[in-house]
Amino acid sequence: MPAATVVHVVPQRGGQWEVRLVEEGPAFSFMDLGLALDVATLLATGNGAGRVVVHESPESKVS
Repeated sequence: MPAATVVHVVPQRGGQWEVRLVEEGPAFSFMDLGLALDVATLLATGNGAGRVVVHESPESKVS
């Protein structure tokens, strides 16, 4: 059985969130995290993805 596709939600500069499939297709950008998660869920459901991964912003890490 092929490995499941993973949908990534990646923070971008200016408060935007990028939603993308690792292996195919374009990236989609959203200003609202909730909308980005909705789209990621739809992509995951439609593409048989095993999971949605939300990445941390480098600025949010505590030193």
